[in-house]
Amino acid sequence: MSASVTDQFDQLYAESADSGRVMALALHPFVIGQAFRAKYLDQALKYIAGHPGVWLTTSDEIAEHYAATTA
Repeated sequence: MSASVTDQFDQLYAESADSGRVMALALHPFVIGQAFRAKYLDQALKYIAGHPGVWLTTSDEIAEHYAATTA
């Protein structure tokens, strides 16, 4: 999982130089709930969070930000 997540992030991060991008990370309990996958999720999130300008947030926080800045 880690490589596909970080590859997706790298592409979106490169594209974000021109405008904002949203990377949704769907974590189904049946898949991510397997103990052997936890370290790969941790690695991917650490990699993503280590980039400047990345906003780790929820869909509700994105909606609140949009509403506050477009009113």
